[in-house]
Amino acid sequence: MGLFGKPERRSLERVPLPTVIPTLQTASVGAAYSTVRTGGDFFEFLHTNSNVLFLAMFDIAGKRAAALELAADLQSTMRERADALLQQHGNVNDALSALTLELNREIIQKEGVHNSPAFIAAYEEETAILSYINAGHTPALLRDQDGVEELGAGGVPLGLFSHVVHEPRLTVVRDGAVLIIPSRGVVEAKAGSKEFGLDGVREVIVTANYDSASELSDTVVKSAETFISAPGFWGPRISIPGFSDHEPNDITVIALMRPAAGATATAAAR
Repeated sequence: MGLFGKPERRSLERVPLPTVIPTLQTASVGAAYSTVRTGGDFFEFLHTNSNVLFLAMFDIAGKRAAALELAADLQSTMRERADALLQQHGNVNDALSALTLELNREIIQKEGVHNSPAFIAAYEEETAILSYINAGHTPALLRDQDGVEELGAGGVPLGLFSHVVHEPRLTVVRDGAVLIIPSRGVVEAKAGSKEFGLDGVREVIVTANYDSASELSDTVVKSAETFISAPGFWGPRISIPGFSDHEPNDITVIALMRPAAGATATAAAR
């Protein structure tokens, strides 16, 4: 331990391993991102032997190098523990809550108190039920035939309290539904005094053309980038880290998309 009970800083050498975008039978999964040197976004997918997909988005505070090292630790914990906790607890909700608790303690053990909003979820392929924990993160959006629902925060960010327990919420990802999880950098993307916002994300998922979660993710990221770079009254906007009233941030999106019932039946018949 270092001064004031804080963990000693380790050499900054570890970075997360490449995240593999899984192939599911009942849905498509995608991710897209545009990074800057000041950002701390990290996402991970983990498809278990029980046909449960764990997905997570972290917004780790601090400098990028240190955030990447912590992200590598969180990735290792997810890969080592998610399936084991699922087998141990026998149900997705308890496994997700236990995994979130372990990730929270991992952050505090390695970094001390360290603000780390996160969206962590588990999608059961057989039932299409999504269990999710939004720990102080930007809301996810779920679009289906009933409209667009916000999956907002239900607890404090990770890295603040070692014994806090997050209770999962449940929703169903129905045929034809789309789930999208944007990072804070997407929602807070600025053009002058205006933000892209959740409304910008909502407009893309409602009006854009896309055939897969990957296409949707790319479209949201490109839309946010286009919004940022749109010329202002005095000409092109330029945002330079350290020389702007709004620091640029990572723009990251992960998505899950289920085909419509008719498309599912057609695919199954081939």
